[in-house]
Amino acid sequence: MIATLRTTRTRAVSAGLLAATAALLSACQDNPEPVAPTADPSASIVAGPGILCWPYCTAAFNRVAFVRTLTDGGIQNTEIYSMYADGTGETRLTYNVESDGQPVFSPDRSKIAFVSYRTGKSELFVMNADGSNVKQLTSHAVQVTGPAWSPDGTRIAFTSSHVTPYGIFVINADGTGEKLLTNNYDNQPSFSPDGTKLVFVSSRGVTHQQHVFTMNADGTNQVQITPGYSGWQEMMPHWSPDGQRVVFVWYSYNDSMIYSMFANGDLNSLKMLVNSAKKDTYPSWSPDGSKIVFTSSRDATYPYYRNTIYTANADGSGQTRISPLTSTNSQSFWGR
Repeated sequence: MIATLRTTRTRAVSAGLLAATAALLSACQDNPEPVAPTADPSASIVAGPGILCWPYCTAAFNRVAFVRTLTDGGIQNTEIYSMYADGTGETRLTYNVESDGQPVFSPDRSKIAFVSYRTGKSELFVMNADGSNVKQLTSHAVQVTGPAWSPDGTRIAFTSSHVTPYGIFVINADGTGEKLLTNNYDNQPSFSPDGTKLVFVSSRGVTHQQHVFTMNADGTNQVQITPGYSGWQEMMPHWSPDGQRVVFVWYSYNDSMIYSMFANGDLNSLKMLVNSAKKDTYPSWSPDGSKIVFTSSRDATYPYYRNTIYTANADGSGQTRISPLTSTNSQSFWGR
């Protein structure tokens, strides 16, 4: 199956990301697709312009958070924005001279956890969904990345190089109770919808290649679920709202594409969702699991390198650009 994949060119995840993720920025099987939660379709209401938010009937559940690269006085900076999933209602949320990024909505959509360099090092912050009431949660003075909310909104998992090797911590949403879960070159956590497990990326092993693992929420029972083929790596996992599947980026040197598979590691469930012959990264599920959002470089034109944000159905069909071609946008996030 791997031999049929098309070759693309990789790029670094971000200049400051941990060494294990520094290599990338930015024949499918007939298997069951994620199933949306059961609800009464009559409860559907319009969320944004022309968008139904069933079964999550508030406009907030149809907003996507993302990062835009801005240039001010010749200096590049990244700021956090949000918009409806059809590309309308774009709103800037952060205004800071240092870079802000990696935004993730809380489960009730009232808050956003994010990473900022405003203290000189990347630290974990939270703010209201409208950008107000910014609060710093960590003071590691090293490298903090990859926040992920627990499904009840009380905890946030994140990666830090505060320990060696770097690893995954969890902290209460008010900044108390910080705890180390695992530190074996581990990063990019995402909670299961019932909060009992985490999916994450690890570069453990002699080759330090990245592969996707699951573990209990207390850090025990760590199991690799992706195949770990030689020369291939996996990253940026996100657990589906129904708990069945994990979406992730699969890459090898010049290839970068989006796959999903059953969270139990069943290799027969591997399914290619996005392969545009460009760099497709940062996938996450919509809150109801019917769609994904992702970042793509398919619209990049010389001499500018501009990522854009796309949505697609959960099976990869219906890929639609929702961010403008006139700006560089990345680090897209929709669901929890």
